[in-house]
Amino acid sequence: MIKWICIFFGVGLLGYAVCTFFPSVGQISGWWFIPVAIGVGIFLKIREGFVSVERQPECICTHCHTRVTPEVHTPGSAGLELLAWIVFLVPGLLYSLWRRNARTLICPVCKAPNPIPLTAPAAQQLIART
Repeated sequence: MIKWICIFFGVGLLGYAVCTFFPSVGQISGWWFIPVAIGVGIFLKIREGFVSVERQPECICTHCHTRVTPEVHTPGSAGLELLAWIVFLVPGLLYSLWRRNARTLICPVCKAPNPIPLTAPAAQQLIART
């Protein structure tokens, strides 16, 4: 639901900015759609994330030594991101980029960062010790 609210606000802000700064574009029927569509595409790409964090099939946590399927943790607040997009377009963009690029894999049990795959030599040593 938040995704669609962000899309509608982003499209509305972009359309408003285009029509405000370029009144001739807003007056030409149909041409306003092109920058809005480009803005929506950029917004969706940011929401998806430029750097994808691949999910590992099974890992071992170096902190609690449990076998887990790691979760993706995105730092920051989705509410603050939405507010930044609504109020300030550029800080919203920067905050979204930071959140997406700072994603990490975490252990779902103890929330420790960067569990290691079971195929890694360090994981094999942890399994042998326990």
